[in-house]
Amino acid sequence: MTQGTRQPAPAPAISLMRSSPAMALVRLAWRNLWRHRQRTILLLVVVTYVTFLTIVYWSFVDGYAESVVESYARYIIAPVRIAADAWYEDPDPENHLSDLAFQQALADVPGIRAASPRLQFPALLQSVYVTQGVEVVGVDPAGEPRLSRIPGKVAEGRWLAGPGEIVLGQEVARRIDARIGEQVVVSAGSLAGPQAMGLRVVGIVRGGVALVDQTAVIIHLDDARRLTGVSTATTLDLDVARGAEDEVARRTQAVLPAGVTARGVWDLVGPIKADVEANRVFAHVLALIVYAFAAVAVASTVFVSVMERTRELGVISALGVPPGRLGALVTLEALFTCVLGWLAGLGLGYAFAWLLASYNILGPLFGAVSASMPTAGLSEEVYGAVRAVYVVYSGMVIAAAVVLSALVPGRRAARLRTAIAMRAFAAVVGIVVALTVAGVAAATQGAVHPGVDATGVLEAVVDNWRGGPLRGTYTFTIERPGRTTEYVMEIVADGQDRGLIRIVAPPREAGQAFLMDGADLWLYNARLGRSLRLPPSGRSNAFLSSDVSYNDIVGRDIEKDYTAMFAAPEAAGGRGTDATIVLELTPRQGAPTPYGRVVIGVEETSLTPQWLDYYDQRGRVVKRLTLSEYLEVGGSRLPQLMVVEDLTKQGYRTLVRLSGVELDTSVPDACFTLQALERGCR
Repeated sequence: MTQGTRQPAPAPAISLMRSSPAMALVRLAWRNLWRHRQRTILLLVVVTYVTFLTIVYWSFVDGYAESVVESYARYIIAPVRIAADAWYEDPDPENHLSDLAFQQALADVPGIRAASPRLQFPALLQSVYVTQGVEVVGVDPAGEPRLSRIPGKVAEGRWLAGPGEIVLGQEVARRIDARIGEQVVVSAGSLAGPQAMGLRVVGIVRGGVALVDQTAVIIHLDDARRLTGVSTATTLDLDVARGAEDEVARRTQAVLPAGVTARGVWDLVGPIKADVEANRVFAHVLALIVYAFAAVAVASTVFVSVMERTRELGVISALGVPPGRLGALVTLEALFTCVLGWLAGLGLGYAFAWLLASYNILGPLFGAVSASMPTAGLSEEVYGAVRAVYVVYSGMVIAAAVVLSALVPGRRAARLRTAIAMRAFAAVVGIVVALTVAGVAAATQGAVHPGVDATGVLEAVVDNWRGGPLRGTYTFTIERPGRTTEYVMEIVADGQDRGLIRIVAPPREAGQAFLMDGADLWLYNARLGRSLRLPPSGRSNAFLSSDVSYNDIVGRDIEKDYTAMFAAPEAAGGRGTDATIVLELTPRQGAPTPYGRVVIGVEETSLTPQWLDYYDQRGRVVKRLTLSEYLEVGGSRLPQLMVVEDLTKQGYRTLVRLSGVELDTSVPDACFTLQALERGCR
C-alpha cells in the first residue's frame, strides 16, 4: 500500500459493530423495528392481544371462583358455619345443636364480626292453589342482615319483623301463586309429631341467585322452633371478612365442645368445590395450551419476517456482520417488539380487568346459566379479579415467544449463507303435584245478628252437618271434563274429631283407608301394606283427587281454625235470603288453613248448613259446597247430598251421597286405631 493512499470508509453496519458491538447491535435492532413499520405493528398487535387475553382470561377464571364462593357465603350458606358433626352428615332437625352456651365464648375469637342461629328443616308449603315440598330456614330477623344479603334483596314487601310472617323467593311465590299479605301454611314433622302453622307473606325476594329465588322460604326462628320442636338451632353461622373464612374456622374450633365443628364456606359448598377446583385445573391446562400457541404465533410472525428479509439480512451479512450476531439481531428485534407489546397488553388487560372487577359486566352473561343450573349457586353479580400475578402469567408467554424466536428465526438468520440469501426471494404466511284446593281472603266486617251468638250458631251448624256418631256408606262421583270416576266407601265417625273411611270400590282401590283422630291424619296403602302419617295441613287437601277435602266429611276443624261472626246478606254474593243466617269465618292466627274466609248460609230455624263458599285471599270464591236432602233424626237434620265445585276450573265437580246411615249407634274406640285402619272396624 503506497503512502497517502486512503482506505475506503467501512460500511455503517461494520463500523458500528467494530466500535461498540453490543450497543451497536441494540441500536441496529431498534432502528430496524421502525424501518419496517407494518411488520413491527403486526407483531406488536399479536403480542398485545396475547397479553391482554391472558390477563382477562385469568381475571375471569379467578373472578368466577370468587363469585361462586361469595354467593354461597352471602346467599346460600354462610362465611363460617358451626353445626353438630351428625348434622353435617345428615342435615335433619333431629341432629340439632344440643345447646348454644358456647356462643358466649365466640366473642373472644379474633375475626368473628357477628353470629346468628338458624334452624333449617324440610316442610310442605301450601297456598290456596298448590302444595309443594320446600326447605325452610328459621332465622333471627335482627341478626340475619349481618350474615346474608337476602334481607336487602326483598323486591316486594319487607323483611321479617316478628313471628307469624314468612318471606319467599320470587319463583317460590310464583309457583304457589302467593302474594304479599296472603296466608300460606307450613307443615313439618316436629320431634313431637306433625305440626302446621299459617303464616302471612310479608316479603318476596329477588336475590339474583337462582337457588335463592327458586327455593328460599324464610320464617322467624321462633316459628321454626315451634314447627320442629327444636329449642336451639341446627347451625350457628358467623360473619367474617372475605378470605379469612378458613382461618377463623380454625380459631373457632378451639372453643367448641366435642361433636361440634366449625367449617369455612369453601368446605361447605359440597360438589361445587370439586367443580371449581376441577375448573381451575382445566383452566391451567387450557392456559398452557394457549401460552404455547401464543408463543408459536409470535415466533411464527418473527419467522415470516426473517423469510421476507432474506435479501436484506444477506446484504448485512455481506457487509461483514458475523452470522452469530445476525441471529442475535433478529432475537433482539423480537425481544424489543415483545416487550413493547407486553407493556401495552398489560395496560389494556389490567384496565379491562379493573372494569370487570368494578362493574357487573359478566353478570348478565351468567343470568341464563344461573337459571338453568340453580345448584351452581351463581349470582347475577359476577365480577372479575385483579391480581399482580397476572404480570407473571403474561410474562411467561412473552418469554416463551422470545425463546422460540431465538431458537427458530434467530438460528435461521445465524446460519444464513450470503450467496444464497442474495438470490433468495421469500414469502411465508396462521341449564306438584299441583293440588287444587280452596283458598284464603281478607275478612270483611260482618253485621251483628241480634239475639244470637255467632260461635253458638257455628257449633250448631257443625252438629247438624256431622250428625253425631254414625255408620254409613259414601258414594263419591268425581266429574271432570270428558270423564267421571266413582268411589264407594264405608265410614265410621263419632261426630267429633274421629273418623275412619275405607274404600270398597272400585276393586283397584279397595282396601285403601283413611283415619282422622284429632290432629292426626293417617293413610293406609293396601298395596304396600303400610300406614303413612300425614301433616295436619293435609286435612284440607283434596280427598282421592276429588274436589272434597278430609275436613268436608269428617272432623270439626272449622270450629277450631276459624272465628265466626255474622255478616249481612250482601256478603253472600246474592245467595242470602231473609230466612238465611250468613256466617262469615276468618282464620285464627297460625291456623293450618289456606282459606282467607269462609261464608256459610244457615237455615234460620233449624240452623242447618245450606252452602259454604270458600274465598281466596284476593276476594274470589274458589270453592263452593252445597248441602241438601236432609235426614231428620232427633231434631237434627243431616245432609245426605253434598255437591262440591272447584270454581277455578270449569267442569270440576264432586257429588258425595251418604246412604245406609245408622245414627246414634255405639261406635267403639277401637274403630279409631291403626289396627282398625289396616284391618277395618266391625
